[in-house]
Amino acid sequence: MQKSYLYILLIFITTAIYANDLTKEEKHYLIDNKIIKMCINQNWAPIEFKNPQNKHSGIVPDILKIIQKDIDVKFQEVPTNSWFESQQFLKEKKCDILPAAIKTKKREKYALFTEPYLHYKLAIITQNDKPLIYDIEDILGKSVSRKKGSGLISKLEHNYPNINIIKTKDYLEALHKVSSGEVYCTIATLPVASYYIHEFAINNLNVAGYTNMTYDLAIAIRDDKKILHSILNKALKNLSDDQIKKIHNKWEHVKEKDSLNYKIVLNISIIILIIIIFLIYKQFILKNAIKDYHELLDSTIEAIMLIKNGVVIDANKSALKIFKLNSMDELIGSNIFDHIPNESLDLVKKMTMIEYEDPYEIDLYNKEGEKFNALVKGSKLKNRNIRLTSIIDITQSKEQEKQLMEQSKLASMGEMIGNIAHQWRQPLNVISTTTSSVKIQKDLDILDDEFFYKSCNMINRNVKFLSNTINDFTNYIKDTRVKKEFNTNKMINSFLTLCDSIIVKNKITIILDTPNSYHVQGYKNELIQCLLNIFNNSVDAFKLNNIEKRYIFISIKKEYNNLIIVLKDNANGIPDNILNKVFEPYFTTKHQSQGTGLGLNMTYKLIVEGMNGQITVKSEEFIYDNYLFKGAVFKIVLPIK
Repeated sequence: MQKSYLYILLIFITTAIYANDLTKEEKHYLIDNKIIKMCINQNWAPIEFKNPQNKHSGIVPDILKIIQKDIDVKFQEVPTNSWFESQQFLKEKKCDILPAAIKTKKREKYALFTEPYLHYKLAIITQNDKPLIYDIEDILGKSVSRKKGSGLISKLEHNYPNINIIKTKDYLEALHKVSSGEVYCTIATLPVASYYIHEFAINNLNVAGYTNMTYDLAIAIRDDKKILHSILNKALKNLSDDQIKKIHNKWEHVKEKDSLNYKIVLNISIIILIIIIFLIYKQFILKNAIKDYHELLDSTIEAIMLIKNGVVIDANKSALKIFKLNSMDELIGSNIFDHIPNESLDLVKKMTMIEYEDPYEIDLYNKEGEKFNALVKGSKLKNRNIRLTSIIDITQSKEQEKQLMEQSKLASMGEMIGNIAHQWRQPLNVISTTTSSVKIQKDLDILDDEFFYKSCNMINRNVKFLSNTINDFTNYIKDTRVKKEFNTNKMINSFLTLCDSIIVKNKITIILDTPNSYHVQGYKNELIQCLLNIFNNSVDAFKLNNIEKRYIFISIKKEYNNLIIVLKDNANGIPDNILNKVFEPYFTTKHQSQGTGLGLNMTYKLIVEGMNGQITVKSEEFIYDNYLFKGAVFKIVLPIK
């Protein structure tokens, strides 16, 4: 029990770190793998290196400290003798990561790479008195020092055959050769050059320019650690630019040469000239643009308004029509809240305050005081305290939706009346037979008390069954939409009672997975209607596909603050080409005389719009009772708080 509590606590702690980023699988991985082994480059100061105390130091270790704290793990060094050996260790899976590596085709054969998190332009370092270098071609024909074994040497020699490269044993020697005048310049990343110039007081050097090449550093992860790869990618994305900048400032000390760049000045002058010409042209067409803007707004069906601090500052003609106003003077300058009923006022103010941009439904008043249903969508104009609001009158649409729902419900009621007639037949036969037996025995004067009471009990049980059936039907057809508390298992029992005769007639086996019963606040009757619509589609699919063994699986469970209801059949599923259309209105694969295509559309509207829930559908294969089946899976998610 104590271990169980500890495990739950660890999940909670890990979830709190990156609740919005990490998957459940990634969180469990971090709980089970607190040590991440790494092999490093010991001689790449200041990117990463071993300091005199034999500690892992530099820019990369400082970044790892942030990640280590954020994801609650420890990066543990695996000792190696060289960078080559570190790469070999990763290849042999003796360590998990190389914290700073450049992605190459050779390394991709045994490693996964995160997105690059450090990007370094290659700087050209010269003595202070040398002129600025605008392009690498400016140093062709001059001597360039570079550390022996660097992959950059082969790249430079391939791209610039005439370049004169002097190879040195390390970065320090390369810089000393420039400082002494033995070579003209060296090429290195700015952090490396900065570190050595500052550390060894080589004060007569600075950055004269940059090449068009960059070093893009990423974390290399052994290729069997895909979950770790995903975690580190997300951790790196959570690093802020400010954090990276502070770390670089700690390790970089050299400054760029401060001289006038005439090429840049010329380019800026050309840009300024272009801007001036553009502004003149913009002034010329501005009036036409404003005219086109108003014509565009007036051509839309929806009312569009610009609102500042609750006051209408501009609007289109559709706004006049929707509020039944005669002129713009009546609307512009008015307070938009004057058109909103008190019961909708708090909602609108809240949506405005949180800058909500998705459509939502409210009631509005027109000039004549008539209330109408409206669909509203607002968005704040960038960098301005003005809200663009569009409004559509959906009164007629809501009435049509209501009629369609009533039609769908009446169709369901017709089927259920047939179900009830079928369900009542057997109990009525039992009652009739029992009363006849009692009468005959009474007439023959052989009726005893035991048989009499036994017969009465049998009649009472069957009458109770009939009463329960009619109660379920009565509750379903009540035309009241009130959110009430209901028991999930009782709701399922009511649903199964309403479709019992169809289940029996079509030889369907219902498999229930409802070990727990939940008390939730919701719309019981509407939820039953949704289940009936899904159930009827499964029945049709069984018939269409000639399925012999017919199963419908129903499960209910609670996850966080949601109720999850899953209905699954084995009717061969839904074809991929229509899977994304099943919730569309009037979409049906049945003959026109057999269906309208409204059932699943009504189900979608009831769940999503009526209950603020979600409904999804997919086809999947599964095994039951040692048989492989394929069927449709409908998943309903309802908030219960």
